[in-house]
Formats: sequence, structure tokens, C-alpha cells
Amino acid sequence: MVAEYLSKSWNAYKKNFWQIIGGLLIITLVMFGIIIISVLPMIAKLIGYLSASSNMQSALFQFLMDGGVQFSAALLVTGVIIALIISTALEAGLVKMFADALKGKTEIRTMLSTAREKFWTILGANVLAGAIRLALFLALVFPPLMAIWYETVFNVSNPFYVPAIGTMLLFYGGLIIYMLLALPFTLVNQAVVVGNYRAVESVKKSFSIVKKNYLQFLGLTVLVSIIVLLVSLVPVLGSLANFFVVTPVAGLAYTAFYLAKAQNSGKVGTVKRKIARGRKKKRSK
Repeated sequence: MVAEYLSKSWNAYKKNFWQIIGGLLIITLVMFGIIIISVLPMIAKLIGYLSASSNMQSALFQFLMDGGVQFSAALLVTGVIIALIISTALEAGLVKMFADALKGKTEIRTMLSTAREKFWTILGANVLAGAIRLALFLALVFPPLMAIWYETVFNVSNPFYVPAIGTMLLFYGGLIIYMLLALPFTLVNQAVVVGNYRAVESVKKSFSIVKKNYLQFLGLTVLVSIIVLLVSLVPVLGSLANFFVVTPVAGLAYTAFYLAKAQNSGKVGTVKRKIARGRKKKRSK
């Protein structure tokens, strides 16, 4: 059953290859374009100090002491945040493209219009899901990670020091539990742009669908992860293949999963509502 989602996704990918690749390139260019523009003032100032001094350490010190650098750093941070927000909206729009591709044909303008029309809902849903993931990370992964850091720092004189086995087990165990618990929030964008749910309802819908079909969704995620890992073993070409092929096919597979399970849950919900209405009519009679 899991393989069927990848098979459907591959067929949709081939039929809409140029549109999907175009969408991916737009997201990448917008994100890195904003970041590059944000970092240019800092780079220009650093080059100015380096060219004016023959002593690199002195130039770097003057660069760090320059008040304008703080403004450039703030500009860079702001640029990164803006890039992340816009790319998040565009990625949700790409999910809408995936849904259309699975039904036949899709267009790049679908991504742009969806990102614009549902911008605040997309942002709210992703912030909420991100906050839940962050809370899980802080509870399960961060404490053992800090313990490893603490042990390593206070044994820095010993180059062969390895953190205690118990601490490492806590870290890896917490990491695995974190990934398993964070999995139900994977389909938030699908719920927003395909299911037309509001921010909070989208998080609930994603959680509900994955929870009811957890093992199947876990199997799909594990299969995708194995494919990514195997493709990554090929230098350079593997990275390109992951970006241009594996990533969009995986996105299509997750969207196909959402469409199938949301449709099934919708049918169940409709039947239950009809039964409830029938019982009310009998009681009124």
C-alpha cells in the first residue's frame, strides 16, 4: 500500500515535471536571493576593512567593533526570517500544486496564488506546529544534549573522552521518541491548502489523520528516508537527484496519502452524520 503512494507520485511527477521543477526553483531562488541581499552590506564592510589593513587580525577586530556591523547583522537576521516566512508560504503553495498534479495537471501560478490567498493561515498553522515540535525537542532531546556538552567541556583535556553510555542512550532514545511524536504534524500544509482548514484545525486534522494511520505513514516516511539516504551516497549527483526528484516525489506521496485518508475520514463522517440525523427524526416522531 505504501509503495502505491510513491507509484502515483512518480506518475504525477513525470506528467508535471517542468511545472514542479519550476516551483522548486522559484522557492529556492526567492529564499537564497533574500538572504544574499541581506548579507551583502556586512560582506562589503568586511572587504573594506580587509583591503584597508595589511593585518588581518586588526582588520577583523575593527570590523567587529564597528557599530554598523551590528546593524548589518540585524539586517541579516531580519532577511533570514523574511526568507523563511515567504518560503514556508510558497512550500504550502507547492503542496497545492502536488494535489492538482495527482488529479491531472498543475500550474506554477497555483503555488503563487495559494501562498498569497492563504498566507496568514499557512503561517499560523506552521508556527503552531513548529511550537509543538520545539516543545517536544526541549523536553526529550535538549536535556541529554546539554548533558553531553557538559561532560565533554569538563573533560576537554582528555582527547579520547567519550560521553557516558547512559547519556548517549538518553540522547538517541529521546531523539527517536521525538521524531515519532513529531510525525503526526507532517501534513499541516496539506490540511491548510487541500482541506481548506483554518490554522488550529489544520494541526488537529494532520494529527488525526496520521494518528489513525500511524504505522502506514511511518512506513512511508521510513521508505522515503531510506531512498534519500541511498541517493545521498552518490557524490554531487545524489544531492541534485534528492533536490529535483526525491524531494518532490516525497511531497507528492505525502499529499496523496492525505487525499486518500482525508477522503476516507470524510466518508465516515458523512455516514455518521446521516445516522445521527436519522435517529433524531425517529425520536421526534
